[in-house]
Amino acid sequence: MSCKKNECTPAEYSYTFSEHKKIDTIRLGGYLLWAQVNPGANIVFSYSLLGKSCPNRIDGPSAEHLTFEIPAGTANFDYSSADIQGIECYYQYGSWEGNDAVKVTSGTLKGNKISDNKWVIDVDLIIPARGAALSFTKEFGVQ
Repeated sequence: MSCKKNECTPAEYSYTFSEHKKIDTIRLGGYLLWAQVNPGANIVFSYSLLGKSCPNRIDGPSAEHLTFEIPAGTANFDYSSADIQGIECYYQYGSWEGNDAVKVTSGTLKGNKISDNKWVIDVDLIIPARGAALSFTKEFGVQ
């Protein structure tokens, strides 16, 4: 019996935004809370991670999603904990079957529009369900 080389697929990250959208929460199957992006009047940002997938892994890849909404016409923003509580901002983790989306209520979100197709977003959020802060600075592109 020989060892196979690592046949795992790498993790996939996505950083996008969409205009003329809004976030609605729904209960899938009557029990799982999901943050759904629908047509609307605002700008919605989405970060997604689909963890690496390996053929011998039984439970499939891990995943996490952050989705938040800002008013249309905004060119920059700087939300702290008190401000975040007043916006639609949700985090969801787990496999694709997932867990409930949780409303994010503390940390900071900052963003600067650098063109019609790009924003630079700084995320530093405290998410107890994650077990650690979610922190990154990335360019988000139009979806």
